[in-house]
Amino acid sequence: IDPDRWILTKNNTVTEIITGTYNPLNQEDYTIFPNPASDYIRINPSAEVHSVDLIDADGKASTRSVTSGTLSTGNLPSGHYTIALKNGKGEILSVQSVILATH
Repeated sequence: IDPDRWILTKNNTVTEIITGTYNPLNQEDYTIFPNPASDYIRINPSAEVHSVDLIDADGKASTRSVTSGTLSTGNLPSGHYTIALKNGKGEILSVQSVILATH
């Protein structure tokens, strides 16, 4: 009934517990401002940042492009967002939090 022994038995032991949190390298190399923001967010330095994933408090993500180091946020609802800065290859450069207080 359980050929791979997925059901716990009294003889099972835990030999290793793996915990982890995502902490990309170079986290402090990028500055996002203003925070809280209303109409736009500036990213400094912005040379390597080509796109941004914006994740709201419900976990909904949207990808947006960055133009000259500026990300338009005027059409987003107010709230807390997690921002993942990505390079041209789609690799994450930094993950940070920002609060949007749109009008």
